[in-house]
Amino acid sequence: MLNNEVVPPDVDRKSLLKYYCELNWDMSTASEELLLLQETRSVLNVCVLLDTFATSCPGFSCWPQVACSRSLCEGRHYWEAEVSDSWLCLGATYSCQRQAGKSHVFYLMGRNSASWCLEWDSLQLSAWHDNVQTALKGGYYRTIGVFLDYAAGSLTFYGITNTTNLIYRFLATFTEPLYPAFMVSSGGSITLKRHPE
Repeated sequence: MLNNEVVPPDVDRKSLLKYYCELNWDMSTASEELLLLQETRSVLNVCVLLDTFATSCPGFSCWPQVACSRSLCEGRHYWEAEVSDSWLCLGATYSCQRQAGKSHVFYLMGRNSASWCLEWDSLQLSAWHDNVQTALKGGYYRTIGVFLDYAAGSLTFYGITNTTNLIYRFLATFTEPLYPAFMVSSGGSITLKRHPE
């Protein structure tokens, strides 16, 4: 279920940071063209999408995507990512492994029932889930905050500047642990931010 009709009360970044969780890449989920830098927790797409992506392949890594190793289920969790101004997605997915054997289109984040994401395509923001796109107002944010309240079934995206700006909120009934995940197009980059001291 998508819901951007009901705007939650104002949230400040300080209250979100109470739920900050440190994330690391799961190397086994990354596609070949992604360069993962564990020390800086950055991912960079160093290749161009080639014709190989038009053929069938093993799954999640068929697209330039990577998931984090930490599964999130109970409680509330918050993380931030610094993103480049290029085509990218960030959100959460159920286990990448359980989807093996399906068409590669199934695996692009948000284009299936097992993942939820915010997409920036260099022109506009969109929310995606179950292959349904919702075009959003607003522009590029250098820093995106993501807040998961698992029990409440909400996954909320914020644009972080000197203020905390609501971008979109998904409402769903989560049935499996969620893994933060990212898609990065050619030349793009994402850095997982550390908890500010």
